[in-house]
Amino acid sequence: MTSPLRPSVLSVLLALTGLLPCSPAAAADGPMDHVLQGRPRPTVVAGEPRAQAWNIAEYSAVRLVPIETGATPNQHPRSLPVEQVERWLAQARLHGGREPLFMRDEVEAVAKGVVAALQVARPDQDLILLSSARRSGPLTPMLSVTARLFVADGALQLLVQGDRLNIVTPFRSQQVMPTLAFGTRSGASEVRLQREGPPGPRPDWLTWPLETAEPRPGTAPVPVAGDATLEDRLRRLKALHEQGLISAEDYAHKRRSLLDAL
Repeated sequence: MTSPLRPSVLSVLLALTGLLPCSPAAAADGPMDHVLQGRPRPTVVAGEPRAQAWNIAEYSAVRLVPIETGATPNQHPRSLPVEQVERWLAQARLHGGREPLFMRDEVEAVAKGVVAALQVARPDQDLILLSSARRSGPLTPMLSVTARLFVADGALQLLVQGDRLNIVTPFRSQQVMPTLAFGTRSGASEVRLQREGPPGPRPDWLTWPLETAEPRPGTAPVPVAGDATLEDRLRRLKALHEQGLISAEDYAHKRRSLLDAL
């Protein structure tokens, strides 16, 4: 006759099958703990009068934190078009350009959170990002990206610390709070990024000049014919792409925006 399972072993097995709740592991309150634990986002932090965190999706958030020690003050606050930030983030790729850093649906949520944070950020604040998605299909584990963003030297700066991090599955099964890092100006991570155009200051660091997103003073926007039909706009957009004047990603993004407006 086999001996019965000891209570401690049985408790562990029941916890892993969801029949018995696990006790959360003790951990310091990190800047993204509210996202993992499903708590309301901290709209006011340390007496700040404005929102400091934005939950953008499941296990995903953008948060304002103090700027890194010794860093030059950022050029915040800053208003940027969401569509432009989406296009920039969609350009970031991994593994020699074979894989996007962010999934298509993920890009939109991240861009909205980044734009909202930049609008209220102070010069002495950075943005940190935790973004999680099922990157290989609906039945695959959620994998996460961690990054730091800020506006400096007239450009949006993106430093990526971790990509494809498996932090959600251990947290769900064992309630173990992960230790997260979000990139730093002082040292490169192991991430290797690529995008169309000039490379960034480091392999883990990309920059996008703001002059491509905001009209220069004294210039007027390019007029668009008010009576142009959707068919006209789609044809014009296709022609621009075929002439090599816009990238495939910009073409797909703009085409989707036109069709979504129906």
